[in-house]
This record gives sequence, C-alpha cells and structure tokens, in this order.
Amino acid sequence: MRRWRSGPEAAVPCPLATPPSPNAIGDGRRGGGLESLKTFQTAGSRKTREGVGEGGWGEGGTIFLRPSPPIHLPGDNCMGAWWRNRNFLMLVSIVLGLGVGQLAPWLEFLVLPALGLVMTVALLGVSGEVFRAPRQMAAPVLLGLLLNFGVHGGLILLLSHLMAADEAFYTGFVLVAVVPPAVAVVPFSAVLGGDRAFALLATIGCYLAALAITPLAAVALLGAAFVHPWKIANILILLIFIPLAASRLLLWSGAAVRLEPLKGPLTNWSFALITYVIVGLNRPLILAEPRALLVPVGIAVASTFVLGGLIEAICRLLRLRRDLMISLVILGTLKNAALAGGLALTLFGDRTAMPATVCAIFLILYFVWLSWWLEGMPRLRGEKIQG
Repeated sequence: MRRWRSGPEAAVPCPLATPPSPNAIGDGRRGGGLESLKTFQTAGSRKTREGVGEGGWGEGGTIFLRPSPPIHLPGDNCMGAWWRNRNFLMLVSIVLGLGVGQLAPWLEFLVLPALGLVMTVALLGVSGEVFRAPRQMAAPVLLGLLLNFGVHGGLILLLSHLMAADEAFYTGFVLVAVVPPAVAVVPFSAVLGGDRAFALLATIGCYLAALAITPLAAVALLGAAFVHPWKIANILILLIFIPLAASRLLLWSGAAVRLEPLKGPLTNWSFALITYVIVGLNRPLILAEPRALLVPVGIAVASTFVLGGLIEAICRLLRLRRDLMISLVILGTLKNAALAGGLALTLFGDRTAMPATVCAIFLILYFVWLSWWLEGMPRLRGEKIQG
C-alpha cells in the first residue's frame, strides 16, 4: 500500500521572518491556491494531476488527501502583531461586548455578510475534486450526522433533562440539541488546520438532513407546532451554497492568488465583529441574572470542553490524522446557537433564548482555547484515507 506523506512543519514562534515554502502556492485557478500534486504511479500508467489542491490519486483510483494548512497571515500568533492576532481580537471582542455592547444592535446587519465572507475564504482551500468522488462523500456526511445529532445533541438533551429545572432553559437546550452544526465549522477547520473538505461535506449533509430532523425532533420533544424548515434552508443557501459558488469563481478567475495576503485579516476581523455583536446583543440578559446562568454554563462547558476532549482522546486512540481529528472535534462540539436562539425568541421568549446565548459565547471561548491548544500539539504527517 503506497502512502503519500508531507514533510514535517516546524513550529515558528513568529513567522514574519520565515519565507513561505516555494511549493505552498498553486496556480490559484483549480487547486485552491494550495500545493500542486506530484506524479503518482497508478495501476497501469503514470498520471500527473496538477491543481487538485489537497489531494491526489493513488493505486486503483484511491484518493489521497493532504492535511489542509491553516489560514493565517504571517505573524498571526505573534502578540506583537496584536491587531491581526486571532485570539487577542476574539478576547477583546468579548470584553467590549460585555462592557460597551450598545453598538451591537447597529452592527447586527453585518453578521450575515461577515459569515459569508469567512465561509468564502475558507472554501478557497477546498478542491473541486472532492465532489467528483461520491464514495468519498458518504463517510463525512454520516460522521457529521452521528457527531452533531447523535453525540452532541444527545449529550445536551441528557444534561438538560438532569440539570435544567427551569422549563424555559430546558426548552432552550432542546432547540440547541436539534439544530445542525455551526456554519463556522468550515472556517474554523480552515483556520485551525483541519480537513476543510471533510468539514464542508459533513456540514452540507447535516443541513440537508436538518430540514427534516430539526422540526420532527423538536415536535417529538416539545410537543409543539414547530415547523420552520425555511430558516434552515435559508442558511444552507446564503452561508454554504453561495460562498461555495463565490469561491469557485475566485479560483477560476485567478483572483484567489491576489487575495492570499488578505485571508488572515479578513477572517480574523470578521470573527471579531461577529463575536462583539453576539455578546453585545445578549449583554443585558447576561448581566441581569448571573446566578441563573450556572446551569447553562455547566451544560455548555460539558458539551464543548469536556466532549471535545473525549472526541480528541478517541481520535488519538484510533490514530487518526491530525487534520481529520481537528474537524471531528469541531463538528462534535459546535452547534448553530444563532439559529437555536432565533427560533427560541420567535416561538417562546427571551429566557428560552438564554441557553443558545450561553452556547454561542462558549463557542467563541472554546475556539480561542482550541487555537492555543493546537499550537502546542505535534503535527502528524499526511496519511492515506481509505476509500
């Protein structure tokens, strides 16, 4: 069995002084601006496939996927370059949202465009080849459904049943449990060095399935007339399909190469804006009843930090690739809290939206923690994915 392994990546405290790898930039048209592939020996001939981006072809047509490099601007992790440091910007956004969140309602209209922007940037690194191998698409979709609705949703339902005595909080957590994963799964995977192609396929599968799963599960658990599939379809169109089409247009036109130096700032500042708005909009609820937040905070911690640690331990036990492990951890811990909060406000009221608000804040805190944690994790070399 032939394997393709990438060379080790050295951790550089401050990459500003480190020149980019000469093969780190592709032609920017078909390959997502990533490394062009080398020539592989197939079952009877030699074929060269350039511009495939994150993969190649091995014996018998088996697809090889290379771990996606994280999106960053040189110096992202240097606190000297604070204005483009991802973790610093996220933490400052949380502090500003709690302290001076009065501007959040005025900036709320920018959240959807900002999410669309980070999705487009993240999808620039996804090769079109992933959609040409239907057999390779089944595993991401099935694992995404298992992690999001089975593991993550099941844990939230169990904990809310055991811990949430407040009926409004219980209802809010049911809504969180039955919604699809956060749209940020794909850009977070890209930023943290996960398998962005895997994350994209899993996310699309979860949102398509959620058109049926979310309303049916909510009706079964809450016994209410809860049928809002259009909200899910709207997210699927605006934040997945349109950014995917935009990223293909940028790649085919060659504009992706010119955008390469701007990927880091665009992603980091967009996340900072989204974080400020989420925290700022929920500032009154957070400050009004701090003691009432203990149960939602406990459930949020268990369903992010604790569950993420368990998924990571299982991935290590199974000796999965580092980039795949990152995407699995993100898929299994991030819910679309914004969708759950919107449904709660529409159907029930402010108090029912509190669990979604707490989960949204812990999503941000968990992402910041993951960034620091992954910096110290040794990188694994790319390995063959079994077809």
